[in-house]
Amino acid sequence: MNRMPLLAAASLLACASGRGSIESADVLSRQAVAPSAEVKHVLLGWAWLGSAYRRMGMQLDSRAESRTEQDTEALAQELLGKLRAGAAIEPMMAEHSEDPGSAKDGRSYTVDPASRLAEPFKELSLRLLPGEAGIARSQFGLHVVKRVR
Repeated sequence: MNRMPLLAAASLLACASGRGSIESADVLSRQAVAPSAEVKHVLLGWAWLGSAYRRMGMQLDSRAESRTEQDTEALAQELLGKLRAGAAIEPMMAEHSEDPGSAKDGRSYTVDPASRLAEPFKELSLRLLPGEAGIARSQFGLHVVKRVR
């Protein structure tokens, strides 16, 4: 029996529900702590997101094309651990992020309820405390997010 369709379906359900086992459930269970937040993030994708990216008229990063979802989760957990230990996010963005804009220039995003951003990214951003980091899953992959202001 081919288990890949079952794994893909389970991952789609986790993505659609906005909650997955790797996500920062403790942070996401809070009420929003601020009306807006400034955040930086590392976006990480995996191979089977390629068709969804193409449907959106986007190109999946070549690093993601050879990565499994489980490998992506492990990398996201590793980066989150480093952030929680005090590492700077900008070098991680430059090395790992698959978001072309923020990876190149270390750009931060100002997030508020009206922002046109992936909903799980927005939900996490508005619940993080200044200096805190967490993980959210969206249709684009995993976002390792740190609130900088």
